[in-house]
Amino acid sequence: MTSKMVVLIGEQPIPNLLPVLHIKPTAVLLVQTKFTEPTGKRLKSRLRQDGLEVQSLTIRDPYDIPSIRQNIQEKLTHLGWLSQTLLFNVTGGTKPMSISAYQLAQQNNCLILYLQSEGQQTRMRRYRLDADQIIPEANEILPTLITIDDYLRVYLPGYSQTGFSKDQHGNIDAGGRFEKIIHDTLKPHVDEVMAGVRPEGVKKQIDIDLVIRQGNQVGIAEIKTGGADKRGLDQLSTAGGRAYLGIYTAKFWIVGVRDLRSELRALANARNVNIIHLPGYRDGKKLNPKEANRLINTVLEKLGSRKR
Repeated sequence: MTSKMVVLIGEQPIPNLLPVLHIKPTAVLLVQTKFTEPTGKRLKSRLRQDGLEVQSLTIRDPYDIPSIRQNIQEKLTHLGWLSQTLLFNVTGGTKPMSISAYQLAQQNNCLILYLQSEGQQTRMRRYRLDADQIIPEANEILPTLITIDDYLRVYLPGYSQTGFSKDQHGNIDAGGRFEKIIHDTLKPHVDEVMAGVRPEGVKKQIDIDLVIRQGNQVGIAEIKTGGADKRGLDQLSTAGGRAYLGIYTAKFWIVGVRDLRSELRALANARNVNIIHLPGYRDGKKLNPKEANRLINTVLEKLGSRKR
């Protein structure tokens, strides 16, 4: 059993969070840089909810391999962890940080892991380092480990949930009615869906119409009826960018208009946004079966699942 884990913090926190939740070590050392300190702080807050002992180390120069190795070794010696079973997650951090962690793991006959998140499934590969040998120990698809709340809290300084769009009198407006139709159509087919998410600490306020989760995969949706323009794409690009919800978040632009201009389709494709065009939508009415199936299947496919 692995008792302690060393985690190299990168810009994207999910590859750091999932292995800890899956393996359940007794303690974790978060190795971060000045740049990734905010990410480390949010991860620490989430992991301490589970009663974990969480230590932190900020690397002075994240590109100097001898210095990084010395920093980590001194911290582990101070904690008294080097004599115990250690697992190094080398997925995040800078490349020199990964090299340094690998060298320490090899020197102490420890385990290393790497999380593969490029596809629509999350695969964890684990190896034992024994002298000059790299021995595969595990290669597994991770089970569902997170909620939407987990996802948002490790990426954002905070958020509020505002629900469907409303007019100045607090009544759901035409846009809100379309959002509710999309929400209600998807809800029986995905693991979780949340309406109206507003990230905190954003100078120009961002509103996310829907956040959708299937397993460990999360997507965000901008939902538009009436006149579709590039503002919806701009919202998705910002909310799903590296600085907010990260590169692993799927992006959906769901539009209930009869005609969608070709230049908007081209722009969406260039920004890696999945368009779901629902020209048959009428205000307040359920989607017709063909369009409902297209909505459900597209979302599930992009989040790595099949229609139930």
